[in-house]
Amino acid sequence: MKLKNSLAFQLLKVTFSFYVLITVFITVVHMYTVWIQAETYLDADLMKLGDSAQRGIVLAFWDLDYMQVDLIVEGLLELPAVVGIKVKDRKIDKLYGKQGNIKKQYQLIHEEEQGVTYDIGDMMLYSSSSIVFNRVKNEYLLTVINAIIKTLALWIIVLLAGKRLITKPLSLLTEANKSVDLENVETFIDVNIGIGQSENELTILERSFNMMVQRLAFDRQELNRINQNLESIVEQRTHELQETNDKLQQEIIVHKETAKDLKTAKEQAVNANQAKSEFLANMSHELRTPLNAILGFSELMSRDRNLSPEQVGNLETIGRSGEHLLSLINDVLELSKIEAGRIVLHQENFDLHRLLLGLEEMFRLRTRQKGLSLDVERGADVPQYIWADQSKLRQILINLLVNAVKFTTQGGIILRVNNDKSKMHNLVFEVEDSGEGIATDELRRVFDPFFQGTSSRQSQQGTGLGISISNKFVRMMGGELTVSSKVGTGTVFHFDVKMEIVSAADAALLPVQRVIGLEEGQSDFRLLVVEDDGNSRNLLVTLLEQIGFQVKEAGNGQEAVEIWEKWQPHLIWMDIRMPVMDGYAATTQIKTSPGGEDTLIIALTAHAFEEDRVKVLENGCNDFVRKPFRENEIFEMMQKHLGVRYLYEDREPHEKVARMKIDEEQMSEAIVSLSAASHMDFSQAVKSIDFDRAMEIVGRIRERDQDLADALAELLSSYRFDTLQKLFENNE
Repeated sequence: MKLKNSLAFQLLKVTFSFYVLITVFITVVHMYTVWIQAETYLDADLMKLGDSAQRGIVLAFWDLDYMQVDLIVEGLLELPAVVGIKVKDRKIDKLYGKQGNIKKQYQLIHEEEQGVTYDIGDMMLYSSSSIVFNRVKNEYLLTVINAIIKTLALWIIVLLAGKRLITKPLSLLTEANKSVDLENVETFIDVNIGIGQSENELTILERSFNMMVQRLAFDRQELNRINQNLESIVEQRTHELQETNDKLQQEIIVHKETAKDLKTAKEQAVNANQAKSEFLANMSHELRTPLNAILGFSELMSRDRNLSPEQVGNLETIGRSGEHLLSLINDVLELSKIEAGRIVLHQENFDLHRLLLGLEEMFRLRTRQKGLSLDVERGADVPQYIWADQSKLRQILINLLVNAVKFTTQGGIILRVNNDKSKMHNLVFEVEDSGEGIATDELRRVFDPFFQGTSSRQSQQGTGLGISISNKFVRMMGGELTVSSKVGTGTVFHFDVKMEIVSAADAALLPVQRVIGLEEGQSDFRLLVVEDDGNSRNLLVTLLEQIGFQVKEAGNGQEAVEIWEKWQPHLIWMDIRMPVMDGYAATTQIKTSPGGEDTLIIALTAHAFEEDRVKVLENGCNDFVRKPFRENEIFEMMQKHLGVRYLYEDREPHEKVARMKIDEEQMSEAIVSLSAASHMDFSQAVKSIDFDRAMEIVGRIRERDQDLADALAELLSSYRFDTLQKLFENNE
């Protein structure tokens, strides 16, 4: 081992460094002390010289013998302790020699025999630190040499002792460590330290090292034994892992085949879903287009004021039937939206009482035709104006009532509405019928899509969608739909929905007024109707021309572009699905042409999905109306975009009610004058809710009293059998 790497050398460095620090400190303190002593001696010398020279210089100054002053000063400068003298009186201020950093000042005072003293000047003696250094330099040199000799002697002694006491024994231990054979348990260490047999750290280290070697040898043998066991276990595990790996490879192959099958099935499902969506879109378009003509022309015909009450009733029947067909189409589309997760709530303020009255009038004819009673029981605390999804609530009730009417052959149906006092802002609805009931084993499946119970299959009515859609709607509105039934007794559907009560002012429910013309003083609005279906095109053209618009028509997008270029209409009603050129292409061509941006284009489409609306607006249309449309939708859309001002039919709902009160008073007088047979026959027809029989009797009454017959027919058309019954009971 190299000397500089030995432990003795490291110990020497530490010891030497510590000793050098101590020696340097002591030497510096000693030299400082010597320096202070030398300065003290020099100061004493200057004091003696000054005292001895002061009297001679005072006498020389007193006698004004300046030559004597020079002799005294030059004598002082010969002394080794003085480097300069400065004397000063009233006449001279002279420096002899040079100034030094050590100085001593004396005041020159002359004293007379009588004790009188005179201050005649000053004397300053200068000395230098170099004089002090010259006095102590030899002693400094001896001190440093002495310290160096002592340090070197100590360094040699420590080095030899460390090598003898530490380095040599540790070297022996190192050599013994290299010769250790861990495979041989009998190996021992025997080191002759050479400093006696006393107990010390090295002998303890020797014993500990020997014990460690034996322990390592034992652990080595144990490790060999464990390695042999591990090799056996590893071999066994490797064999097992190989078998497991073979199985996993087989499973991976199976999983890949399964994943491939799942991918194929997913693609088939996606294709099937796409096909279903395309089918629903096409079905919606094909059904809504003729339905648009049915509802539109029935609404158009109702504008004729020369229609008899019976004709008005027939048109209303056509309208209700069309609305029912539209609701069936919407049922299928709503289910598709629910499955795709695209249905959302559209909450609004509306009149709940009016909604219930409309449902009562809608189902009064159906129940009467089947000889059933229909009662709507509304709690006294049920609010009139609420904030909720009117469309979905109406659809829920229609679906439940349709189901009740469908499977009830005798008795009646009750629609109950109450305010849930246990929960704030909750309405509770019940639809109870006295029909055939639902078997217990079918109750749990009644909310499944397309499920049809025994009664449905026997009657071959319905699609099995209405109840399923209603259940999903109720859940969306924060409630729960439940059913209880007993075969042969009837069924009760019960559900609750969340709502907010609003005031009549907040509801802002204004009656819809029928447009009959255009206000004077407006521009001549030019409108273009683009529609490939002749009936739908004729309907809209007729409606717009009756109001007073200038209208032209086109059967496809190409014709529309040509007419637009020549005629520049203010607004275009654009069908989307057309031959030759569809509505999208026509809209794009018009909008990208010079001046096309100023032309308003409103899409008319039989597509019912919300994404169709988004697509239409993205392709440049200004707005969107879905078929079948209502005439007020058409007029409101033109009012919104063109600012059209209309003339309305002079008939408000409150005025109609007022006229009904007047008519009732007149009818009371006219009813008394009826023959007993007509009075009795009509009263019985009203009590039995026999619409056809009552209208037949009205025909006989018309021969004698035209006004009374018209009033009775109007009440019959509105299904106000309760009002008629009171009139005839009060005038018997």
